[in-house]
Formats: sequence, C-alpha cells, structure tokens
Amino acid sequence: AVVSTQSTGAKDPSPAKEPDRLRNLMLFGLPEADTGNESDLKHEVEELVAELEEKPVMSVKRVGLKNDNSVRPVIVKLESKDMLLAILRKAKQLKHSEKFNRVYLSRDLSPWERAERRALHKTLVKF
Repeated sequence: AVVSTQSTGAKDPSPAKEPDRLRNLMLFGLPEADTGNESDLKHEVEELVAELEEKPVMSVKRVGLKNDNSVRPVIVKLESKDMLLAILRKAKQLKHSEKFNRVYLSRDLSPWERAERRALHKTLVKF
C-alpha cells in the first residue's frame, strides 16, 4: 500500500539540514529526578548506556514542558551514527534490567518522519 505524504502537511526535511538528528537517541520513560539537574540526568543516562556495555555520551537534555502527569523524553547526543545503531541493537537488554526495564529507546525522528510512521501504522492496523 502506498502512503500519501500530502495528508500530514509536514514537509520532508533534507538530511543535510539535520545531520545531528542522525546520531541522536531518544529515551522515553526515564523517570525525572526531583532536582532536575542536567549533571544528574547525564549520570543516569551514562549508567543506562553502561548497562548496554557502551560508553560515549556527549550531551543530554529533556525536551518538552515540565508536567506533573507525564515524564518528558530525553535527547542524547552521541559521537556517531554507528554508536547509535550499536545502542539500539542492544536496547532489548534493558527489559531485563531492574532499574531501566520501563525505558524505551528510539532514533530521534523529525516531525515529518513521525507523521509518516503514524500514517503507515494506521494503514497496517487496517490489515
């Protein structure tokens, strides 16, 4: 089935405009600390990555507005796309972790990619 991109209204970004996104990792479900300190967040992410037996984390930050009802996602900038792929390959190991079993890892998708994925998912659910 062919999925039309016209219904989403989002424009297809050129990969040259967003090269950093190719090496970003999104973490969902990582609990927010009461302090909200970035060094504490980086330590927590480094601990998660170490559990997957990987090392380099360049920077981390929470995105979105702080809300008591939900946990904001975290963007992790990595050294390379290869490091991102290595971490994503090992992400299944987190479900056996006591501390990080509810954390979900994903590539950093652009709004256009998220809209495309959502449209494709709706199409697949119909079958």
